[in-house]
Amino acid sequence: MSSKEINSKIEIPDFFNEEIKWLYSHGLYIGKEKIDILLNLKRESLINDLELVIQDSIKRYKYFEAYVEENGLQEDEMNFVVHAVFLLGEIEAKESNQILLELLSQSREYLNLFLGDFLTEALWEPALKMLADDLNIYKPFVTNTNLLSYSRSVITDMLAEMTWHLHEKKEQVLSFYEEILDHFLTLNKIDKELENAEFISFVVCNIIDLRASELLPKIKMLDDKGLISRIICGTYKEVEETLLQENFSIIRQEILPIADRYLNITSTWAGYNEEANAEIVNYFDNLDLDSRFAQLELLDTKPIISEPVRTEPKIGRNEPCPCGSGKKYKKCCLNN
Repeated sequence: MSSKEINSKIEIPDFFNEEIKWLYSHGLYIGKEKIDILLNLKRESLINDLELVIQDSIKRYKYFEAYVEENGLQEDEMNFVVHAVFLLGEIEAKESNQILLELLSQSREYLNLFLGDFLTEALWEPALKMLADDLNIYKPFVTNTNLLSYSRSVITDMLAEMTWHLHEKKEQVLSFYEEILDHFLTLNKIDKELENAEFISFVVCNIIDLRASELLPKIKMLDDKGLISRIICGTYKEVEETLLQENFSIIRQEILPIADRYLNITSTWAGYNEEANAEIVNYFDNLDLDSRFAQLELLDTKPIISEPVRTEPKIGRNEPCPCGSGKKYKKCCLNN
């Protein structure tokens, strides 16, 4: 979609800053020079414009969906929502948390179109940079059983990462997690149990990473109610053993400036990096025909098993998935 075509659309917002239209025609290769120009715009007008970009994507979702169906997904034309969120994060726009939560509350189809893997792998970072002073504003969102587990885990993952960079916030975060667990324990019936078991399990993974063994009794109660996915977390016994083991390490995420993060993504993610794509192709090429069909069938059916399949050496839940996707293991092949 060219800039001329965008400007011909009556529905496009009337941006205060003309430079915002770059976001509709430049992908992650936009370049540091343009990013710096955008970041140097007047803060209030920049925030208003970036929020308008997100609102535009929601208002015109059907238009963009139809455009992609007809023309294909073009990286330089469909990353404007990603840009908006990362720029809001870079200027630490705490006042924009509500628009962030509105964005994350959209349908699975919307999120796949505009965010894709950014949802699970990258949005924690701008969310952390624009962290609200009062964590209570996130509770209605993360406990909303009608929302996608992956959307809600953006916030809980962000809080887990926050504790590594703001150590003084750890007790506050653990209290937040405890209240989430208590919320689900008090519900008599949870609709969409599978979706919520997945989300609760992601929270348990956060708790494991933070070594919060004091929350084990509540995890046990949730497990007894069938609200924890053993595929994601393992059995309760395994969760307990992991939490209590002495030698335990996780990969801590580094917080990067927006230009550096874009460079990191375009250098390492499958889809951007040809070498990473080749690893996935080579993996399947080296399998015999029966093994390929077995892998594809596994990915398609995702059977529920009582014990998680383990490979040696054991891969940490937050480590990069060995398939080369660029995702964390817990949200990629651990589920397959």
